[in-house]
Amino acid sequence: MRAVARENPKLQGIFEQVDFNARAAGQPIIDNDRLYNLIQILSRHRLGLKDVEADILGRAYEYLLRKFAEGQGQSAGEFYTPSEVAWLMALILRPRPGDEIYDPACGSGGLLIKSVLACRDAYGTDSQTAPVKIYGQEINYTTFAMAKMNAFIHDLEAEIRLGDTMARPAFTNPDGSLRVFDKVTANPMWNRDTINPFNHPEEIFDLWKQKKESATSGCCPWTTGGPTCSRFPTNSPTPTVPIPSGPTLSF
Repeated sequence: MRAVARENPKLQGIFEQVDFNARAAGQPIIDNDRLYNLIQILSRHRLGLKDVEADILGRAYEYLLRKFAEGQGQSAGEFYTPSEVAWLMALILRPRPGDEIYDPACGSGGLLIKSVLACRDAYGTDSQTAPVKIYGQEINYTTFAMAKMNAFIHDLEAEIRLGDTMARPAFTNPDGSLRVFDKVTANPMWNRDTINPFNHPEEIFDLWKQKKESATSGCCPWTTGGPTCSRFPTNSPTPTVPIPSGPTLSF
């Protein structure tokens, strides 16, 4: 798999830290016989993008993510937004052809994928229609790999970066200022009691600095239009962020 990834830039960064021979209690987590049987089953079918119904592989991947999330309990929220919620957010966002859409806490990439699909549903996939461009950053390596694979399986061009959006935002301009996007969508980690320290130049993130000084909850950065959403340009990008009812925000 790593050899395949080296030949395909879209797959780079996905398999580097995956241990396919991982063991638990002295036994392989997935033994060779099971892997062999799985490959044999999949090999009976032609699953190329031109051989199956449009997006069937994407929906299959979504199904696996949902099943995986169901087994993770509360921690699933760190990488998975239920499909129904993701679709609702995409419809509210109203993505248009040519939009650049950003998710600062992209998890497995579901919100970005749904935004592209919502645009296709509304405007079609004609060759004259400018594609939606999607960008995301994710702090957890495993989840970052999920997002890249999600975009790949959906046959979408996506820029997914690994790193801490607050401490080290990956999408900046040559002068160091934050890059601006047409629309922002996110379902970040909520109900955190504290705010992590930050390393970025305060003169660049003055809006964030103001909010940081009076913030009492770790939820605040995601709702203020700070580094997560970039500075809103004069045409004001549209953000969609689900806000929980639990925390109290003070500004």
